[in-house]
Amino acid sequence: MKKVNVAILGTGVIANKLAKAFSITENANLYAVASRDKGNACVFAEKHGIAKAYGSYKDAIGDPFVDLIYIALPHPLHYTWAKEALLCGKNVLCEKPLCVNSRQAEELFTIAKEKGLFFSEAMWTRFLPVVKTVKKLIDDGEVGNIKKINALIAHDSTKVYRMTDPSLAGGILLDCGVYLITSVFLLMGDEYSHIKTKARLSKKGVDLHSLTCLTYPDQSVAKLFMAMNIRLGNKIKIIGTKGTITMNTVYNWQNVTLKNSKGKQKIAIPQQRAGGFEYMTEGVCNAILQGKKYCDELTPADTLSVMQLMDSLREKWNLKYPCE
Repeated sequence: MKKVNVAILGTGVIANKLAKAFSITENANLYAVASRDKGNACVFAEKHGIAKAYGSYKDAIGDPFVDLIYIALPHPLHYTWAKEALLCGKNVLCEKPLCVNSRQAEELFTIAKEKGLFFSEAMWTRFLPVVKTVKKLIDDGEVGNIKKINALIAHDSTKVYRMTDPSLAGGILLDCGVYLITSVFLLMGDEYSHIKTKARLSKKGVDLHSLTCLTYPDQSVAKLFMAMNIRLGNKIKIIGTKGTITMNTVYNWQNVTLKNSKGKQKIAIPQQRAGGFEYMTEGVCNAILQGKKYCDELTPADTLSVMQLMDSLREKWNLKYPCE
């Protein structure tokens, strides 16, 4: 079986999670890792059974045997290293958010198209089998017409440095709010007609919490509450004319329950072998081996619509990052 040689840039928490996913992906070969600290790269490589450990991102990108660069770096570094990799002729899978704004994302998609390369955000939620199950329930009319979605993610991450630092594009929006928006767009589409939003910013200038209401042409509504300084949970409720669907864990839909005139039903979810990330790693490698430039589950337009809404929200909040 032909496999995709993967190089990971970064050795943090998310890099470790994706390393596990790539390691169990049949059409992937976890080939290299890079860190600015060679020692960290070596420790990571030994932990995950990786052949190559590099002390610079450029060296990993320049390795002729690398087919795919996976970027697991802080938000402001996504644009820089994705561009570097694309210009060097490498396929790229980049952590969410793809960039800090849609302008950067549009530039990178243009480069990828001109170079004929695969380029995608690592928005793994879109690849989960349960997403297709929930969408089918809705398409089959199990809850009738959707009238409202309430989406919530609220936890305390005020002691996490990268979340509070504007220079790292901190705040809840880019870190977790992107999942709320993605989930709403998966369920209701991105053709909303009106936005109403308000946010509280920290003294340093990152968004601590916000409430956003999206109104659609049919007058259905999506309410999104996101917070990094309040503990309220992590859930979605879909309210239709004939029933409801509820779930928790916005990024990894779990405990999905359908309630309608037929009663209450718990929706079965396949067991995840690598936290759910394995569906994305398999899909990405399949797409690359088939010569595709993106996955059907996540098109460039899907990513850009989320980025554009986040831009609009930040503009209304008067929130701009130093890196922009």
